[in-house]
Amino acid sequence: MVIEQQLYTIDDVWELAHQPGSENHYELIKGELLTMSPPGGLHGELAYMIARYIGNFIEEHGLGTVTVETGYHPPDSRHTLLS
Repeated sequence: MVIEQQLYTIDDVWELAHQPGSENHYELIKGELLTMSPPGGLHGELAYMIARYIGNFIEEHGLGTVTVETGYHPPDSRHTLLS
């Protein structure tokens, strides 16, 4: 008997994360769904401080944008999502 593993896509993660009452955080590695722990307070403070300094530099030099706590997926893959 062969058991096939389901490969998830970023669309599946979007649906799971936006279900009513969902508080889970997910990452997707080559189609494998991973449930992640939510970040804590210290993480949030450090992310803010780092983003503030980098954001100021980026804005002063017109280099683009800075984001914090956003998911990233390679443009050529719907089976990988890092958060």
